[in-house]
Amino acid sequence: HGVSGWLPSILVGSGQAFGSAFAYGALLMTMQIMGGGVTSVLADRFGRAPVMVGGFLCGGLAMLALQWAIGGTAIAFAVAAAGLCIFGTQAVMNNFTTQAYEPSLRALGTGLAVAFSRIGGVLGPLLIGFTRSLDDTLLLTFGLLAGAQVLAALIVLGLLRSSVAAEAVSQDAATA
Repeated sequence: HGVSGWLPSILVGSGQAFGSAFAYGALLMTMQIMGGGVTSVLADRFGRAPVMVGGFLCGGLAMLALQWAIGGTAIAFAVAAAGLCIFGTQAVMNNFTTQAYEPSLRALGTGLAVAFSRIGGVLGPLLIGFTRSLDDTLLLTFGLLAGAQVLAALIVLGLLRSSVAAEAVSQDAATA
């Protein structure tokens, strides 16, 4: 949430023209749409959990790449990769969440996950603003975002150890 809200401002602050900064914001959101399609196809073929782990790890790499790409020629690639990986993986995560709970807790679990995501929608931009006030080099900001992606991958790996999530993954394997 912080990336989509702050990316144009970060780019303008780094010397990008106002129009191009917002074009990169539009590219980020466009790749979200494509990412949802790509990761959904991959999840149907290989299973949701492996695609989520790979997507989150690639999202972390995209955040690190974006930090170094700002001001260079690779910025469009880094922005596109961030949109594809981070937001595309979130599309699969929404589907995974519904299957990670026992049927009697499915609505509650999914509702709480969506509510937690909305909290992230509020706190993400605030956290990015805070890190920007501490360190103007972007390393702290994008390092924090990359770390969040790695943490998400580790959480999914941890969920695989639970019996309910393991059952959802085995159902994925059976349908793949």
